[in-house]
Amino acid sequence: MSIITITTACDGVDDGHQQRPPFFGAFPTSGIWNALSLSRGQFAGILLISIAAFVLIDGPIWRHLEANHFRRIVVSYLSIPLLILICQFTGGRVDLPALFGGSVVLGVLKLLATAFLVLLLSF
Repeated sequence: MSIITITTACDGVDDGHQQRPPFFGAFPTSGIWNALSLSRGQFAGILLISIAAFVLIDGPIWRHLEANHFRRIVVSYLSIPLLILICQFTGGRVDLPALFGGSVVLGVLKLLATAFLVLLLSF
């Protein structure tokens, strides 16, 4: 009787234990957030917080589609560099090029997401 072991292409070694993928194993562990000195969670969190600020400041956006959005726009965009700076400061290193680059990247993603959301709500 023979025992056949199957090794994965990733590690090439069978240690006898079947490893479970992490909960978010299907999501990439490296990406643009690494170049911006942020973790994946920080990147997603900052994006979600800035979108939530846009949606909820001065009341829910779906109730005020025709109103002036100046305050919600200003606060939601100013929150991005502030949150990046907080993340960098708590990480022990403030990197100004990463702060600027992260603000631009997250600002563009926030613009696309909120514009699409307002467009959907306006129908």
